[in-house]
Amino acid sequence: MPNFDTHRAEFDQAVYVDIQNRTAKLLVWFQAEKTSPYPLPLLRQELELGERLRLADLLAIPSDVGSWRRFCNWVLDSLPRLPVERFWDAFQSLSVWQNLWSGRKNRTSTRIVAAAADVLHELEALESDQQDDEELARQRWRGLSSRERRKLASMLRGLVLRAAETDTDQVRAYLCNRQHTERPRVGDGDEVLLHAPVLAGPLPDELVDYSLFVWRDRLPVDAMRHRRSAYRNMFRGIEDRDWDRLGLTELARYGSAAPTREPFKALFRLAPDAGRRLVRELANHAITSWRQLNRLSARRRGTPIPLTLQFPWGEQRFWGGPQEYQWAVGQWAPKPVGSGLMALTQWAFAAVDGGDPVDEVIRQVLEGHQCVGALHVACVLAMKTTTISPTTIALFTSQRIWHWDINRWVQARQGLASNLIGFQPGEEVHAKAVQQINERETALGDIRLLTLTCHLRGGELANRSAALVRAFEGSPAFDTHEERMDSGTAASRSRTAQDWAQCGHLENYRFRETPDGRSIEVSIEKAAEQSEDVDAEQARYTQRLSTVPLQLWTGKYFKSGAVPDSMTIQQAVAAAKAFDRADLFSSGYSHSDGNKDVQGVVAGVAAVVCAEDFESELEWATQVCLRALHTPEGQEDYFAATSILSNHPVQNALHGVGALLKRLEGEDARHVQVALTSFVAHPYELVGLKALEGLLGAWERHPDIGWNALHLATELSLIDMRRVNTRDHDESDQARRERLVQVAMDRLDARHTSPEALVAIPALPVHWLLTRNGQGPQRRSPRSLRTTSRSAQWLPNPCRCTSTSSRTCCH
Repeated sequence: MPNFDTHRAEFDQAVYVDIQNRTAKLLVWFQAEKTSPYPLPLLRQELELGERLRLADLLAIPSDVGSWRRFCNWVLDSLPRLPVERFWDAFQSLSVWQNLWSGRKNRTSTRIVAAAADVLHELEALESDQQDDEELARQRWRGLSSRERRKLASMLRGLVLRAAETDTDQVRAYLCNRQHTERPRVGDGDEVLLHAPVLAGPLPDELVDYSLFVWRDRLPVDAMRHRRSAYRNMFRGIEDRDWDRLGLTELARYGSAAPTREPFKALFRLAPDAGRRLVRELANHAITSWRQLNRLSARRRGTPIPLTLQFPWGEQRFWGGPQEYQWAVGQWAPKPVGSGLMALTQWAFAAVDGGDPVDEVIRQVLEGHQCVGALHVACVLAMKTTTISPTTIALFTSQRIWHWDINRWVQARQGLASNLIGFQPGEEVHAKAVQQINERETALGDIRLLTLTCHLRGGELANRSAALVRAFEGSPAFDTHEERMDSGTAASRSRTAQDWAQCGHLENYRFRETPDGRSIEVSIEKAAEQSEDVDAEQARYTQRLSTVPLQLWTGKYFKSGAVPDSMTIQQAVAAAKAFDRADLFSSGYSHSDGNKDVQGVVAGVAAVVCAEDFESELEWATQVCLRALHTPEGQEDYFAATSILSNHPVQNALHGVGALLKRLEGEDARHVQVALTSFVAHPYELVGLKALEGLLGAWERHPDIGWNALHLATELSLIDMRRVNTRDHDESDQARRERLVQVAMDRLDARHTSPEALVAIPALPVHWLLTRNGQGPQRRSPRSLRTTSRSAQWLPNPCRCTSTSSRTCCH
């Protein structure tokens, strides 16, 4: 209709008579009749034909540009009169025009983006309760449900953001204005970040600022103050999730850390300066949170000691330890920090491959960083390029970096990386990128190789490096003040520093040609006064290796219940007795300390002897099990009650004591029952379960002991979920177990004085409760806010009941 403007008044009058229905038909049918599929040859050819056809329909373009221009202008002029129920169809039609003119500025597209931004602002203000006239706004939008409004806002957000290249000012205004409102809803921030490929080029700084606005949350000090104020002391301090988040928000659709995640991928490709700023500020925010948690939390690992390094551009101070050093490969790190540091690593390698000087790239990587994760990036870059310079000497002569990087390489070689966990189907690209990083980490070796290379090259830097390494002796490295004050840790670190200092004595280097004649083998001859310590360490290592066959033997027995063929019981006992000594179980056991494996091995062999009733060694085995039960728990840096224990001496001993209980009578049986019951409250849950297993296993011979164990097990399994994580719940899981075990011990005393008194097992609560609408038990939302369950006739019973009725509750 070339002369549409001449007849527009008549057209408007005809449509507005029944605007609700007629606009619906117009919007849908015009789009259906006047569009063409997107040309297939322009789509990605690697996609399957079905997927390409779907995209061609989704990205349909106008078939008659003139008609579409008139139609779009009419829709935009009519928006103030359109019912909000028609907004979805209206903007869906307008997006067809945008499909054709994407990346090309024109007046109609500018009007479309402006209209979409206005409606989007109104919707977001409504969601955040920031409308000037909230009641009037809700009246206007009452025709759409909350879900429909969010769906419309998502579509409008995409329309606005995709116009970043042509309507830059409007998109900049949207991103800036959004940062002056409350934090976006879960999912809204993800949508903006997923548009990073179109935002990173024209608006890199605005994209970084918005990303920081979305991700950065309150630091622990501020978060604790806010919780106490907002929730009236419902939260009394630091929560476990604070250690996982480290002051950063978890986005709903942000998966496991990978260098290919947005916005990092797009920023480092199109605006690397902005990408480095985003990574730097996120990492610094996370490490600041980590420092505060180490001051405020009960789970603190100690008082951190900063690492100060001198570079050509000045002195820098870094915070963190071995775990934080691994943030650069996505381990132990909040997801955005892990993704950012891995993307920073990829960019650094690409920059060097592109011809940039290594020292300059390392300066760009490190400058302004406070987190040791950035040091990881710099170290692997220096090792990969074998760069010896005034910049890298600060890295490969740092004793603490030696500790961290050796730990990094050992984990990489043993395949212990956990950064491949959590990838979902369809995320193969991300997983492959992380796998490539892991393979590079494995092939690099550790930072000491760079020190050795420097010394072999000779010159001023070699002399300077050797002097710095010799200074290790007498100044051992510690990550926390508590490590420095612990005599055992201090002695171990001193021996290590003394040993490493020998690498600084260039006269100790020995060179030998390999048998194939292709390489030179370099070794370091230690000083004579070091031999005693080295021999002692070698002896401990040899002993640890010799326990492996016994660990495998006992492990197979505990799993199958049959003596493995690899050795007889007599052979295993002989090997275990060689390790046994009077004070074997007096020192604390730590499952992270391989030198304590001998405790678990000896207790395990003794447990097998007791279980198999191997009479000739039964007395020795019984004494070992009783001694092993009193093994104290050592200091664990990262304790978890749910840890999987494979060689814990107490757990192994309980297996043997449980077997003995089946053969005992009278007072001996009662003493063993009391001992086993007390271990149900052990800090490690698997140890407590092993104690219960021993008690229940005696049922056939001692049914009363089995009955009391079942009573205790039932009590432990009943939890009032309404009290968990609420301000009236002052009891931790461990305290609850200890309380219930003490009650069980009191019952055993009463049973001893009144043998006929058997206590009934607690009644199990009914699974469902019949409730009235709106009167269901309260539950927690994902944000830990108390909300009332949706109205329902039947609801899960969250509480522990003693009533036998299926429709009443003791609460």
